[in-house]
Amino acid sequence: MEKDRKISNLDYFSDLVSGDKEMILEIIDTFLTQIVDESGILYKAIIDIDYKTIKTSSHNMKSTLSIVGAVSLLPLLNEIEDLAIEESNIETISEQTNDLKIYIKRIVEEIKEDRENYI
Repeated sequence: MEKDRKISNLDYFSDLVSGDKEMILEIIDTFLTQIVDESGILYKAIIDIDYKTIKTSSHNMKSTLSIVGAVSLLPLLNEIEDLAIEESNIETISEQTNDLKIYIKRIVEEIKEDRENYI
């Protein structure tokens, strides 16, 4: 994934709500809360080696990230979810989640920056 290229893209839900700034802000705020919560659940599940929660959390994150156009992360989340289903390779899951952390931090920064355009 290119460092300079944005991961997120708010065009989808902006179009979906016909550019309604209040609704866009509400979606952004919901996203920011959900992604932080879901990430925390995933990270804790990895520490606890809780494959069921890793699977559920990584699956939920796909929907959360899709709404902000971060579809480039879906293959990584699919792989984490698949490994959790197999209940194996916690080391690989942990490594992939470390990559995911970097991307999520970047997405949160992008979304917070984009949020300023709707205030």
